[in-house]
Amino acid sequence: MERRMVKHAFISGICLIVLAMSSLQGYAQEQLTPPRHHTSTPAKNTTVLTLPFFEDFSQSYNTHILNPELWQGNSVFVNADYADYAPSIGMATLDAFDENGNLQGSSGDFFGGDTLCSRPIRLDSIFSPQARRLTVEDSVALSFYFAPGGGMGPAWSRCGDAPEEGDSLVLEFYNPVMARWELVWSTPGFSLQSLQDSLGIPWQWVFLMIESQDYLHDGFQFRFRNRCSLDNMTNPSLVSNSDQWNIDYIELNCNRSCMDSTTRDVAFIEKSQSFLKRYSAMPARQYRTSDMADSVVLRIINHYEETLSTSYTYSAYDAEGTLLNDNTAGHENVPSWHTDSTFQTTSRYLASTVNFSFPETDTPSTYRIEHIIKEGVSGDLHPANDTVIYLQSLQNYFAYDDGSAENGYGVTADNGQIRIAVQFYLATLDTLTAIDLYFNRVSNHANESAPFYLCIWENNNGKPGNLLYKDTQRRFPQFQGLNTCTRYVLESAVPTQGDIFVGLQQASLTYINLGFDRSRDASRYTCYQAGGPWQQSLLSGSLMIRPCFGHAAASAIASPAVLPVRIYPNPASSWIIFQSDTPRFNIYTAAGVFLFQCPSNQPVNIQHLPQVALLVHL
Repeated sequence: MERRMVKHAFISGICLIVLAMSSLQGYAQEQLTPPRHHTSTPAKNTTVLTLPFFEDFSQSYNTHILNPELWQGNSVFVNADYADYAPSIGMATLDAFDENGNLQGSSGDFFGGDTLCSRPIRLDSIFSPQARRLTVEDSVALSFYFAPGGGMGPAWSRCGDAPEEGDSLVLEFYNPVMARWELVWSTPGFSLQSLQDSLGIPWQWVFLMIESQDYLHDGFQFRFRNRCSLDNMTNPSLVSNSDQWNIDYIELNCNRSCMDSTTRDVAFIEKSQSFLKRYSAMPARQYRTSDMADSVVLRIINHYEETLSTSYTYSAYDAEGTLLNDNTAGHENVPSWHTDSTFQTTSRYLASTVNFSFPETDTPSTYRIEHIIKEGVSGDLHPANDTVIYLQSLQNYFAYDDGSAENGYGVTADNGQIRIAVQFYLATLDTLTAIDLYFNRVSNHANESAPFYLCIWENNNGKPGNLLYKDTQRRFPQFQGLNTCTRYVLESAVPTQGDIFVGLQQASLTYINLGFDRSRDASRYTCYQAGGPWQQSLLSGSLMIRPCFGHAAASAIASPAVLPVRIYPNPASSWIIFQSDTPRFNIYTAAGVFLFQCPSNQPVNIQHLPQVALLVHL
């Protein structure tokens, strides 16, 4: 709790903290859906590109925006989350939404999805080491990796949604001579598991030689497009984004052959994990050095046909750029991925030891951790994928998720009261003032009319227990943009400490479609209920539910420091009086357990109270 928010009156060992308070008045199943994507407007650019062309999205996965120097439009979603073991960190995901985040078709129909379109390319000539015209004898070729969405393994751990057999991914070339787009490659929908079973790897490499002189002109372009279909469901809240295709490591150049699938390139293939043991973010006030992770996993890949010597290091900086820690793991030989399809498994790289701690302070801060992998002999061809940046947030909120929803979560039930809750631990007393929630958009925006109440519960042996807080007015899902949470300010501040559960109670049986992050598993802290006892979640991932603390998180709650209240006598051992215009007070323990209500301006017997901190709400 921020000190400017409270008044303190010490009465015979009982600490009274005075806060403002508003007047307080069958069958179930967890279900996942694909999420909604983003809206954005790309920057205008008239760049004409020359060979070589290379894109692995390693410079734009954090912004989720296509590089306007290379691409036209921005309807695809750039990310590092929708598929595992990518050729390098970052990928472009094509799906069922347009650039404005709207479904591009109706349930049961096939329709065109996203388009990943290059800017015009000078395919008539090369300009290095010396300028000359290109012909088909120069072996100009385009290659790329692709993977269908939907993940592998059991249903409770899959990421995104797989394209069905009637869906497709196509590649088209623009013919400058004929002034038309021409189909050069396509694939029907299939599952990632079938790709893994047939090839032994989760990404497929495609190589296309450009054999027509018509393409070797100024103004050549290429584009990927996908054909989608939506499930025909009676409940539109279950119909959301679907049929993902992931594309990575696109190369267009001359003097190529179908045997040159290897490149002198060592790359990261995934984002950094949190440097916190349990959370991706937590309030600075609640952070302790014991919250630091023991190690951080980062996998790397060697795209060359030979083993390469590499070095790895990570550096941590505070918000001012001051170096906090510099950890160098030394040199290691990384075997070729093309030899046996394995990634680096050396312990120093796979699980780097975290040998430092962020300082304990109430001051919010964001720390920058920079991971760097380098090929140590002659350098590699694509240095952008050698660096991964992680921003560790210690602000005023808890989060298990990493800020990206790959699926939607909800509970379907025939009857009963649906409740969803996530567990958090507060090391010290604090005031919960708001809850951030992320809801996915669905077909016809159906879930935005699904009412709910924000709730906070005590912990009862790892499940929600007694109710500490519940809204008096109904709330509704709101959508603020891709992966942008909506902040719901509580009707009254809730002081709390220790283990609590934060979530919602639905006022209808409508599937509510909460954002669900697949990359961080907090299922052990997630519970749901629908008419029966509380159940622990079976789904691997994290709900985008973030409790926020302090009055900076909720400007709508008036600061209690200006309330006219006098507490006397002080010290006291038998009785006290709350002198105020407020008619009554609620008295809680420091853990937030309600004890009793008392009137103002009258003596209150305190002899029966325990000698511990109490919370008194006006």
